[in-house]
Amino acid sequence: MSDEKETPKTDQKPAQKLKSCWHRIKKIAMWVIISLIILIILIPVLIYLPPVQRFAVDKASKILSEKTGMDVSVGEFRLKFPLDLSMGNVLALQDGDTAVFAENLDVSVEMLPLFSQRIVVDEVKLGNAVLHTNDLIPSLKLDGKVGSLTVKADSIDLKNEYGLVNRLHLKNTDLTITLPDSVPPDTTVSEPTIWKFDLADVRTENVNLKICLPPSADSTSVTARLGDGHIKGTLDLGNSILSF
Repeated sequence: MSDEKETPKTDQKPAQKLKSCWHRIKKIAMWVIISLIILIILIPVLIYLPPVQRFAVDKASKILSEKTGMDVSVGEFRLKFPLDLSMGNVLALQDGDTAVFAENLDVSVEMLPLFSQRIVVDEVKLGNAVLHTNDLIPSLKLDGKVGSLTVKADSIDLKNEYGLVNRLHLKNTDLTITLPDSVPPDTTVSEPTIWKFDLADVRTENVNLKICLPPSADSTSVTARLGDGHIKGTLDLGNSILSF
């Protein structure tokens, strides 16, 4: 008989199973990461697809209706790259009556300045709008129509609360502003505003403006026909000053 002991064979199966399991985990993790990257890339792209836009607008209209108590709808909506927004037949009904209607509203904003807290508005165009605000704005009531409003602002600084409005053109507009006798106190707590806007080019064409004063005032109304005009001015919201 031999005194040599037989060396036991090492079982390789558990090690092979562990290696196979680890390989599978790495493969799944890799596909999860790839899927997330694809999803991150696709989300901005999906925003520009008309069906996705229609779904988002319908949801937003529903939420806005619930928040305001009005029936809000948007007939047409289109967002083009990067931030060119076009809406048509925007309607807000209050108790069955038209509060706000706009046949078309186009907004074009540059994307890169937003990352530095600046808004550059290439153009805002509002066409054929009707306003009957009733009690939507506590401090005044607006009634009338806006034929065409065009605005261009090269710099709106959100950090310093300053805006340069390069162009504001208003035409074929007839508005009545009614001021109430008293305004309900504002109980909301907010930081005081220091917003100031320089109005470089304000043009009016065929614009009629009527201001109805409260009964406590000496006069009942003031009517102004602006006609065709061209002015420059400053709007200082912090000090409630509008100067031309």
